[in-house]
Amino acid sequence: MGLASQSRLFTPAKYNGLPGLPFPGDRLAFPTKDQQADYLEDYAARFHLAVRPSTAVTRLTHDGQRFHVTAGAQRWTAANVVLATGACHLPKTPGFAADLPSDVVQLHSHTCRNPAQLKPGPVLLVGAGNSGAEIALETSRSHDT
Repeated sequence: MGLASQSRLFTPAKYNGLPGLPFPGDRLAFPTKDQQADYLEDYAARFHLAVRPSTAVTRLTHDGQRFHVTAGAQRWTAANVVLATGACHLPKTPGFAADLPSDVVQLHSHTCRNPAQLKPGPVLLVGAGNSGAEIALETSRSHDT
């Protein structure tokens, strides 16, 4: 399995449920991204939530009491807004990377899919974030990491 299929949440299941529906299964297990997606779809269906995927919000304002959301011709008003856009969706590469020899394979976690992208031999992972830990686990099965 590649890295994308192995992706897991970084919190145990007991913290991933929403009000009215605990996350199923072992409360101490770390759910996969697919298990979390299935849970959210089930939650929305069970509570008849009006989920609008692929809706681009173009404006968000606050009048001191309520938030006003605009998405094209659609408008909503809410007491609370959660911005769940992801922490680091724009890859950053340190400046010194350009000074490394051209035969050094460099992959950012954003483009790293599986160890087959790497040359034979040892692998150095820079960074101690969750993505780095997942990549280290996967690459250690086939490379000195």
